Amino acid sequence: MYYGARSELTSQAGAMHILTDLERRLRLRLVTSEFEVIAWLYANGSTPSRDLSRNTKASIANFQLIVRKLKQDGVLITRCGREDRRIREYDLSDTVRAEIDRALASGEGGTNWFVRFGLGAAD
Repeated sequence: MYYGARSELTSQAGAMHILTDLERRLRLRLVTSEFEVIAWLYANGSTPSRDLSRNTKASIANFQLIVRKLKQDGVLITRCGREDRRIREYDLSDTVRAEIDRALASGEGGTNWFVRFGLGAAD
């Protein structure tokens, strides 16, 4: 597969496909579970805990640690389920969603918005 076409990178699905393919080919973990959670919630909005967990490669125990840390850091918010109040749903905080929107709209490169929320190292 040739990755030179920028149009593939403009969509989140295209970018995730490329990264997943590279992970498989290189036999390396390139996408963190934190990124999987954030990317899923950015694309899909509020999601029940079980569904969100299924869309990451994290174990159940690790998933719980990840969402707890992201909640403590103000990245995620928790809501009661729409149909069943016993079901916990996660979503991105308004601040994080707005920051991602701004970064994507401006074409900012690098990891600036990840660094701002403590999710990565500075370039």
